[in-house]
Amino acid sequence: MNTVTLFTLLGTLASASPLVPRGVGSCDTAPLSDPPKVSTPSSTLSNLAGWGPYISLESPLCRDTPSGFTIDQVTVLMRHGARGPTASSYPSIKAAVAKAANATVMDSAFDFVKNYSAEGFTADALTDYGRKQMYDAGSTYAKRYKKLVKKYFTRAASQTRVVESGQYFMQGFNGDKFAIKNTTLLPTMDLIINDDGTVNNTLTQVACPGYDDSTDLAAEAETNFNAIWNAPITARLNEKLVGANFTDGDIRQLFTLCGYDGVKNLQYSAGAWCNAFTAAEFEQWEYLYDLSKYWGQSYGSPYRAAMYDGYVNDPSSSAARSTPLSTPTLPHSPLTRPSTWTLLNNDLVSIVTALGLWKDLNPLPTTVSVDAIPNRFFHISRICPFGSRIVFERLSDKKGTKYIRVLINDAVAPLNFPDCGAYSWAGMCELDAFVAAQSYAQSEPKNFNQLCYSAPLNTTVV
Repeated sequence: MNTVTLFTLLGTLASASPLVPRGVGSCDTAPLSDPPKVSTPSSTLSNLAGWGPYISLESPLCRDTPSGFTIDQVTVLMRHGARGPTASSYPSIKAAVAKAANATVMDSAFDFVKNYSAEGFTADALTDYGRKQMYDAGSTYAKRYKKLVKKYFTRAASQTRVVESGQYFMQGFNGDKFAIKNTTLLPTMDLIINDDGTVNNTLTQVACPGYDDSTDLAAEAETNFNAIWNAPITARLNEKLVGANFTDGDIRQLFTLCGYDGVKNLQYSAGAWCNAFTAAEFEQWEYLYDLSKYWGQSYGSPYRAAMYDGYVNDPSSSAARSTPLSTPTLPHSPLTRPSTWTLLNNDLVSIVTALGLWKDLNPLPTTVSVDAIPNRFFHISRICPFGSRIVFERLSDKKGTKYIRVLINDAVAPLNFPDCGAYSWAGMCELDAFVAAQSYAQSEPKNFNQLCYSAPLNTTVV
């Protein structure tokens, strides 16, 4: 039976029939949806790191199904929709805003601080924009994949915003009219799995002592780069707002408000703090968080690929119709396969790492300006903004040969693995070659145990 697997909602959908090609010779590369229509420069929207809105990317390769192929299985991994500040960061954000409000304004461009308020968010909760994001995602996938679907089973991790994201996705996927409702009136998730570390499953990654005890490479990378970029911006804003006495930490919180304000209400509306910083400063801000995630959650860490092997095993084994290796404590029934995932931004970054996608030739340097590395692949605002997603499509030709294609935020990812076959130009890799390229993940217990239950590795940033 053909299946579609929607993760974070996210479950197994029974298929009615495979998808057929849209046309011979067509080449769909355009974004599937338009970015928010605001006066904010695109250079700002594309440099908000994990605080930006989901933006469908233009694809470097054709997104159409090549003639002679059908899509017969899909796996979708999604980050939850846009949310407000976290409970841990919200007090610091409010404190920085209060400093600005009590300062003497020396530049009229900052007059807004006297009336600006950071109130109105519910910490850690979806915003209305985030709810609509997930509804729109469901509608988009219904248009692209619903011919595959006869009925479906949904599942999510236990965080409130993840469950609610799934419910609004279902509202859109089902073709219902968008409406913000009490969650008890929204479509019901079939399975919600506790992800607090008490259950052995890939929803939580808390059982790697080696990683926990190793050097905090993210903090080291941030410290190195802060010495280059943060202090000059702090000094500039302290000149504009005399008496604020901003710290470097305050400035970082104010940057996040550009992202949070935009997704606060149902319609995207860029906030006043977006105009407080220059385009060059936003590029540096983005790179700070690129470095933090690169060294803490991605290729700079010797642990993250092994910790997220399960996310590679499941799409690979599902496509090959074998049993995944991960999460042995979950029941092996047709509707509760042992691999249900929640996707936060760190999860998505580490999954990209486990797959070996968007990897730069050299480690990202922490002691140079962003200008020194203009064409890097690793760019957090393109990988894991609010509502971001990775899609695995399995395609079959008339002979029954199966291929895998991966889309990251709607852009087809080039799969430059050995022996991918004749359709690599379309981002397709023969299933056997794709599985072979991910073979380290099929020996997951060995890799995980060797790394996580040995002495912490001594790794340094560059």
